[in-house]
Amino acid sequence: MPTMLIDEPLGLTCVFSDGSRADYRLGGLPNPVLARDLAIGLVELIHPHGTADTEGTVNFYVQSLRSMVRVGVHLNVALARFP
Repeated sequence: MPTMLIDEPLGLTCVFSDGSRADYRLGGLPNPVLARDLAIGLVELIHPHGTADTEGTVNFYVQSLRSMVRVGVHLNVALARFP
């Protein structure tokens, strides 16, 4: 089974080249549409589509994705204050 995006609840499930598996949850983020869009791109970076092939590497990417979504929401709020 390749890396797949799970829609409900939002997350990823991965099977790496060594046969190990990992699941990552992305639910509960403040902008689920942005989180899903970024997750679609992330799937393309993970084995077998891309070169990310360890749980640690993918975990780093997932943490970065979560941060981007949180910062993006705060940035939108801040920009809305300045017409």
